[in-house]
Amino acid sequence: MKIILFGGSFDPIHKGHIESAKIAFKKVKADRLYFIPTFSSPIEKKFRSNFKDRTKMVKIAVSKYKKFHVSEIEKNIDGKNYTWKTLGLFRNKYPNATFYILIGSDQYDNIENWKNIKYIRDNATIICVNRQSNLVLKDDRDILINDFNIKISSSELIHKIDKSMIDTKVLQYINDNGLYWLERLREWNLSEYRIGHSIAVANLAKKIGSKLIPKYSKELWIAGIYHDIAKELSKEDAENFVKKNIKERSINYPSWKVLHPYIGKYILENDYYFKNKRILSAIENHSIMEDFSKFNKIVFCADKLVNRPDDSDERKKWIKKITKIAHKDIDKAYFLIINKMFEL
Repeated sequence: MKIILFGGSFDPIHKGHIESAKIAFKKVKADRLYFIPTFSSPIEKKFRSNFKDRTKMVKIAVSKYKKFHVSEIEKNIDGKNYTWKTLGLFRNKYPNATFYILIGSDQYDNIENWKNIKYIRDNATIICVNRQSNLVLKDDRDILINDFNIKISSSELIHKIDKSMIDTKVLQYINDNGLYWLERLREWNLSEYRIGHSIAVANLAKKIGSKLIPKYSKELWIAGIYHDIAKELSKEDAENFVKKNIKERSINYPSWKVLHPYIGKYILENDYYFKNKRILSAIENHSIMEDFSKFNKIVFCADKLVNRPDDSDERKKWIKKITKIAHKDIDKAYFLIINKMFEL
């Protein structure tokens, strides 16, 4: 039996990974291919999403391929995850199999420095997917795949989504579970203060929601995280964005400062392909309420009930009082906040 081992962070998995696997599988006439999400990197690489979410995304992406499997074997390895350890576990499980290890040319460049490389070469054949024009094989036993022309990276997909390069269900999983939110907020140049505010709003919305509408608490957190994604656009950029993309909002707005909810909704819907109507509506309604759902009121109130650096002692006491009310009666809290805004 021929088995290909394909390890990686898959953060997130994309169609480049799938195509690499398909080409390698065909090249060596393999019987099985295992995608192996990295549990902990020996080079202390920082992952953008956790092992559970990365594994789930891989399972979604490979579910249509009968001979592709997903292994969580690396979470059972003591100490740092090295390729030779993973290979050893598979050899113990399939002692009569022929093994191949699939890697990219960026990894191949450094392969001679891998831990226990002699064991790896003695027990498996390296398959390198070539993305370089001048790559030279380091060992005659290695297999080079040159017929691969997809140029995409996981980090690129986080900042600029190409729907042709990522499985639709994987993208939906990313959005439904609030993955890569920090990278997206920074892509829109939010300050650390604004990011901190967004986290506080998300946490408060989730906390209130866990009491009032618990089945939507995760969605409330996501809406809170993204509600100010367009908040720090300049006046000129905000107005130009609306005129170009959201024509129905380009007239009759009281101030350019209330355009960011509409821009935020547009970004999530058109740049990141969010489909959740509750999240989109809450973002659109967090400054000027037009849809008075309980979900929207929770996000609206959470945004107003997070302390700011310049809050007076009197305002802090008021926030504490209204926050306590919001956990029990969001309609009353919303009414009190609106009245306070009119007073100001």
